[in-house]
This record gives sequence, C-alpha cells and structure tokens, in this order.
Amino acid sequence: MWQFTKARNIVCGKGIQEPALGERVTERVCVSVVFRQIARALIVAEIILRFCVGGIVVCLFAVFADALKPKSFAGLLGAAPSVALATLGLTVWKKGSAYAALEAQSMIFGAIAFFIYAVVVSRILRRGEWSALSVTAASLVLWLGCAFAFRYLALL
Repeated sequence: MWQFTKARNIVCGKGIQEPALGERVTERVCVSVVFRQIARALIVAEIILRFCVGGIVVCLFAVFADALKPKSFAGLLGAAPSVALATLGLTVWKKGSAYAALEAQSMIFGAIAFFIYAVVVSRILRRGEWSALSVTAASLVLWLGCAFAFRYLALL
C-alpha cells in the first residue's frame, strides 16, 4: 500500500515520504521516480511546442497584416486571433476536438463581451466627463458580466 501511495504522490508532485522502519521498498518506487521525470520532460516539451507554434502563427499573421491597408489593422491581427488559433490547434492535438469546440465557444463569447465593453467605454470617454481609468475600471464589471451571462445562456 505504501508503494502505491508514494508513487501517486511523486507523480502528483507532492514529494517523497520516507518508508517507515521495517517497511519494504520495491521497484515500484523506482518506477514512480521515472514517471516523475517523464512527466516533467513532457511538460517542458509541451511548453516549448506551445512557444514555437504560437511564435510561428503570430509571425504569419504579422506578415499577412503588413500587407493590409491601413496599417492600423496590423495591430488587430497581430495578437488575439493568432494566439487564439495557436491555442485551439494545440488544444485539438492534446485534448480533442470536443474540448477545443468548448474553448472556441468561450473565446467567441469573450470577444462579443469585449466588443460591448469597447463600445460602452468609447461612448462614455467621448463625452469627456470621466477619466479613462475610472471608466475602464468600472466597465470591467460589464465585460465580465456579459461574458458570464453569454456562457450561462449557452449552458441552458
């Protein structure tokens, strides 16, 4: 029983417990150490893969956006869409298309909520009555509220 618990603790990153006096230690403990090393290597490999894929997709979007006129569109295409596509691609690869579909739906709801936030903030700031910090900080509640409301409606 101790070996199974110890192996689970090692894989979960909770550390190693020393065996009690007179308790047998078998090869299961050695295997759990190997599992921990493999798990760490896989995590590092995944981080490197995410970095490379994200960088390549951002660069491709930047090249595409550079060809557009006016140049203000380059900023729109440089960050959010490219990172979202890279994230979705890696999610499909790692967790499957059903999970990626749920993630994509959440991204769409967040984008709609952000659009509502941006419209409200820009209209309030054009009036010139309040500072940008107070308007944007107060409107964050609107953004989060819209995003959670869309998500709740999707679950119905």
